[in-house]
Amino acid sequence: MTILRIFRDGSWQAIGVFITIILAALGLVYNEFIKPHYEIQAVVLATTSLVEINEEFLKDIKIEFKGQLVNNLSLLQVKLENLGNQPVRRDDYDQPISFIFPKEATVIESTILESLPENIKIPLNIQKNVVTLEPTLLNPADKIILRFLFVNAPSVGQSLPFVIDARIANINKIEVITALEQNNSSTLWGARLGTISVLTGMLTAILLVASFWARISSRERLLIVLLLLILLIMLVVLISR
Repeated sequence: MTILRIFRDGSWQAIGVFITIILAALGLVYNEFIKPHYEIQAVVLATTSLVEINEEFLKDIKIEFKGQLVNNLSLLQVKLENLGNQPVRRDDYDQPISFIFPKEATVIESTILESLPENIKIPLNIQKNVVTLEPTLLNPADKIILRFLFVNAPSVGQSLPFVIDARIANINKIEVITALEQNNSSTLWGARLGTISVLTGMLTAILLVASFWARISSRERLLIVLLLLILLIMLVVLISR
């Protein structure tokens, strides 16, 4: 059977489409689940100003929290999660994870509200405006939700009231995003699957056109070859993301 007859044979065309889908799926599975991936992400769940006194009333209004005079009181909730497929072990930390608030602020309370699994125990050390998490094992999908209460910080506004400092093997930086940004990123898999469907449809169309290979001109054949090359490049880019 010649190559031309293979292209024109309907059963071989179906096999080609099936093989393409399988290869694309295997590429995505390898990239997402088998290829070593290290990532810790911090998601800001809530940033709230509980108490804030206008400067012109500071002399007349005094507010105490746990015996301490405060001008303002703010609450922050952050989810810390291992999004990679590899564990982060205690000996991977060269510098532990620290939440650094503005130098004017004082953290008066830091608590782990919940964790998954529930047996994650992480001591939290407070030094004025810095909260440090002692190095602990974080397996893939492990997560903790932290709550911070801090006083006398500048107005929170739209900016994040902290930065994260850490040095961990295989992790260049801990990404900090908002809950809204996390919801938007959840559509990524849907977009990928949609792209695969489109590319598969393109390949099917090319194979169907190939059944008329003998009847079309050399220019049209060249166009089909170019479309096939573009398709392959798009698949490679998609799989490597």
